[in-house]
Amino acid sequence: MPRFLTQVGYDRDAESMEFTAMVGEGDHLTPADILDLLAYRDFGTAEGEPVETLIVTFPDEAMARAEAAPLREIGATIQFFAEDGTWKVLQ
Repeated sequence: MPRFLTQVGYDRDAESMEFTAMVGEGDHLTPADILDLLAYRDFGTAEGEPVETLIVTFPDEAMARAEAAPLREIGATIQFFAEDGTWKVLQ
């Protein structure tokens, strides 16, 4: 089963972990993707650092909206690259 999340990094000060997501047309984030995020949130990093915030970044708003439901359910912050060249948080 394909995975659509790529870990970008961990911000120790913010206790946040960021991922990028590239989901093809007709595909969706997989249960394994969501379980990976939950594992980081619940158990922290492999080094034992806490993860208080999960951030998932998409290349555009349409993809972010299409994948928002399961991410919102687990409390992830969803952001996307806007047409004006800035990062926006999906409301």
